[in-house]
Amino acid sequence: MSLTENLMIEIDGLVKTFTSAGGPSTVLKNVSLTIDEGEIFGIIGRSGAGKSTLVRCINLLERPTAGRVMVGGKEVSALSGADLRAARRGIGMIFQHFNLLSSRTVYDNAAMPLELAGMSKAEIRREVLPLLDLVGLSDKLGYYPAELSGGQKQRVGIARALASKPKVLLCDEATSALDPETTQSILALLRDINHSLNLTIVLITHEMPVIKAICDRVAVLDHGEIVEQGPVFDVFTSPRAEVTRSFVRDVIDRPLPSHLAERLKQDAPVDSNVVLRIIFTGPSAETPVIADVIRHYEVMFNILQANVEYIQAEPYGNIVVEAIGAPQAVQEAIDYIRSKDLRVEVLGHVADTRRAVA
Repeated sequence: MSLTENLMIEIDGLVKTFTSAGGPSTVLKNVSLTIDEGEIFGIIGRSGAGKSTLVRCINLLERPTAGRVMVGGKEVSALSGADLRAARRGIGMIFQHFNLLSSRTVYDNAAMPLELAGMSKAEIRREVLPLLDLVGLSDKLGYYPAELSGGQKQRVGIARALASKPKVLLCDEATSALDPETTQSILALLRDINHSLNLTIVLITHEMPVIKAICDRVAVLDHGEIVEQGPVFDVFTSPRAEVTRSFVRDVIDRPLPSHLAERLKQDAPVDSNVVLRIIFTGPSAETPVIADVIRHYEVMFNILQANVEYIQAEPYGNIVVEAIGAPQAVQEAIDYIRSKDLRVEVLGHVADTRRAVA
């Protein structure tokens, strides 16, 4: 795998094995992925999938057992000592539980990396004040962490991570300890920082709504392996791995109403109608397919459930209908819908409580 001009992070054949009294445990298994400069890249997985280990291998807080990690064209997995410390200054990191020093003010927490780098007080002030303004904390300089909300603490963590002017920002479950409203505000801040600073962001999470809200591409990690990766819209609308499908169902596939689920039968009893889920994605969401079916086929659709989401500004429509008509006409309608690049899933059958179209 070769480095391209726009490539910021390259992970190739990464393996991480921990040893313990119980024997070796391989947490990451031949992980390979690339992240472009200026991209917001999500890595999602269930608890124990290896997400945090993977992100800690990027800045060498965990040293890989095998494979290589390149950041900005430099193989950080081959560095040690002063060279590694210098490379880490280009990689900021924010954490789930903020990791602020309780005895230091907002200003002093944000200034800490610059103090460690030996900058003068005047230089630190010139750098830190604009950062605290950027994250919306210019009025909280003298406050201590105990006086801040969770969202404010994370904003301090972001300011601190940006103090050394990194090219990459690693976010390890950065919103998991926050309420939904605060999560949205932090994600909006990260998006603004990404755009204004052209900062490459790697976002580790177990929450698919976070991926949907902010990421350009996503990799799905399961038991230490990348099982799926690609643009967020593609992964959401056409998930291949079962773990991905389970994540997606939690976000954009509403469960069927209980009264409908109770009526559904998988076989086709006499006097029953088929229930379909029709998925509209991208340009197909703006096509009047249902109207065309009703106009050209002897089939009626009884809409049982409908929902439209926007993923990366592209529409994703999910509609559940009862198709009322003769079996051959219904099949012709299904074939027509599929010919328009829409997905159709047969969910089952329900008893026909009305008169079908002849």
